Amino acid sequence: MNVKLWAIVLALIVVLSGTGMYLSSNTADDDKVVITARVNEEGSGIFSKWDNLVNRENGELIKDENGLISYNPEQWVGKLFVHPGPSTIQYMMLKDIVENDLGFEFVEDGATPSSANYVRHAVVPPAQMKDALTKSQPFAIDGGIIWESFFSNIYDDHSTGAKLVFLTGERSPEHTCCVVVANRTFANDTPTYIIRFLAAYMETVNAMNDAITAGGRDENYLKLLEAANAYTGVDKDILREAISKTKFLYEMDHLIEDVVELIDGFGAMDRVLNYTPQELGFKDSTDFAKWLVDDYYLTRAVNFQPEDATTDITLKVAVLTGDLHGIALQFGKDLGIFEKYRINIEQSIVANGPAAMDLLLSGTVNIGMLGAPPTVIKSINMYK
Repeated sequence: MNVKLWAIVLALIVVLSGTGMYLSSNTADDDKVVITARVNEEGSGIFSKWDNLVNRENGELIKDENGLISYNPEQWVGKLFVHPGPSTIQYMMLKDIVENDLGFEFVEDGATPSSANYVRHAVVPPAQMKDALTKSQPFAIDGGIIWESFFSNIYDDHSTGAKLVFLTGERSPEHTCCVVVANRTFANDTPTYIIRFLAAYMETVNAMNDAITAGGRDENYLKLLEAANAYTGVDKDILREAISKTKFLYEMDHLIEDVVELIDGFGAMDRVLNYTPQELGFKDSTDFAKWLVDDYYLTRAVNFQPEDATTDITLKVAVLTGDLHGIALQFGKDLGIFEKYRINIEQSIVANGPAAMDLLLSGTVNIGMLGAPPTVIKSINMYK
């Protein structure tokens, strides 16, 4: 190839890169993903058999001038809390509460603590936490941390006797939970498909938040409850509470900072991350986060209109079983919003975020709605 032709090719690469379209002959992105939007903030809670773990006044958490929660540390000693797994934001928050808020040792159940002040922890699938609290199955527990609608199905069901410790948003307002993730090769090759999906998703979330604000007997609010009930199997009265405890959104405000915090947090844990960002060729955690999070698609989705969709497309989307955080996908389908954008959604329902990431990394699905932590962990561990 002569010099002139090479110049043309290089110029083409620059132009396509600037428009979000990339040459696909490079397969380096085949097993990677990109975060394109957020799904929700907050939306999790800690429950317990005991009502004296923290202090409240008139229902509000008591905090000092630095915003620190007033705990009763002695009531936490030796108790067993369950979580959905070490690759979740719930695990990270529980660990942070025990080690940093309380100053205790965080001990895996069955291990021997090295100090007198410790909290035990174990993994229990979300669907089994209610039985673990009420029936001592698979073993007796003192409490747990889980996302909606599992949390409200435990706490708002008075037969469980569950007490509220606190909602995660009470301790860490606006914390990132789930995100919209795309297979990076698919996003590179067909950026307008991701943009079109996000345009429909944004319209759905806006319609959903309008319905939540209206509440009561609003037609769309009732449709939202129907969609949530069909997807989770949870009673509609409980779902009203669960929905009110979750902030549904798509904006990427402070997402880079949150991802950096996750990278650094997981990096401080043993046997979680196989590499540091530097070992992968990045300057630091922020550099990696800026690679993983890309607002290109969302910023262009703002101006994408249904009439801009000139062909029918099918998108394969992974969602987590029973997870209320991703309910916008089903709600948008029920309202015909995705159909309006000429998108046919094929759902793959999986048990957890790591399973969704496996489908994304293999290219089995195009898009996934899952937690930020498993997205970060798998993106680093599977980078090479």
